[in-house]
Amino acid sequence: MKKVIVLFSLILSFSVMAAEPLSKPLLQRFGDAVQQINIQVEGKPELEAQLDNTMMLDKAESMKALKSLSIYPQIQDVVEANGFDSVDDFVDLSYRIMGGLYAYQSTQVLNGMSMKDYMAQMQGQLEQMQNNGMPEQMMSELKANLAEQVKMSSFMEKLVANTSEQDKKFIQENITWVMTLMEQSDGF
Repeated sequence: MKKVIVLFSLILSFSVMAAEPLSKPLLQRFGDAVQQINIQVEGKPELEAQLDNTMMLDKAESMKALKSLSIYPQIQDVVEANGFDSVDDFVDLSYRIMGGLYAYQSTQVLNGMSMKDYMAQMQGQLEQMQNNGMPEQMMSELKANLAEQVKMSSFMEKLVANTSEQDKKFIQENITWVMTLMEQSDGF
């Protein structure tokens, strides 16, 4: 019985650590790590593109892509040097931060409109442009952009749905500080 209690306590403590609430010190460590990772990829456009692409994937795909990068060992070292248990935890945190940022931005940009309604509105505007005789080449570009926006909005909605109210509240209450940190860290 004692072993079960110890095991349960360990599992619970790991769960609590993984769900550490967003805070300025936590985000500062995150920003420091991002800045150090950015230094690793600076001047390597192909590597930068690969790293950027990993953040728009679901968690399992993102981790697989990260592990395939030639600089994964350096990423691991940077993450651990900044007090994170693993790259996995670091990626979880990045999704929480992005979810909080997207939640905040959607309240500011969409003025209460759902992303689905916004995308439908954009689709309607495209159809209207096409009906008004917009050249096909321009329409193709606009349609491709809209398709990318739909994909991005779907990803953002998933992030927001998986972000706790506490994390959303932290981002909202500290948005100026978070945006300044992002700028100083060359983006998250």
